[in-house]
Amino acid sequence: MMYGISLLIIEWSHASVFKRNQIKYLIAGVVVGIFGGATTFFPIFGIKIYPFGTYLVPFYVLTVAYAIITYRLMDIEVVIARSSILFCVYSAVLFGCGVAVVSDEAVFAGPVGGQVEFCANGRVCGPVNDSAVYLPVLSAKIRPAAA
Repeated sequence: MMYGISLLIIEWSHASVFKRNQIKYLIAGVVVGIFGGATTFFPIFGIKIYPFGTYLVPFYVLTVAYAIITYRLMDIEVVIARSSILFCVYSAVLFGCGVAVVSDEAVFAGPVGGQVEFCANGRVCGPVNDSAVYLPVLSAKIRPAAA
């Protein structure tokens, strides 16, 4: 992390004013986030200090978000466009799957009366609620094969 911050500082010294503002907010957010998260290690090493810095970690997110929005740190329009396209595609696929499941239940639940046929070895054995009759027969056929 220190190497990354040192690279940002070196870049800051050679950058334009607009780029300096981007780097300034990024460094500020990273430093606050690092020091905030570092206070959680005190109890691990037996130092009885409450990890108060965890409340500073959200400021990292806020400062980087501010730099992204105000100083166009990243090309956020591309990210938003790709995310919305991905959301639309996933929504269409999930909606299609949901329609298929609902229509499948409506087609098969009506005529059969809610009973699903149980099939074993290519033979239709009967409704599921009659499985007590067919279970001993099927288990007798399976037992010799497993032994």
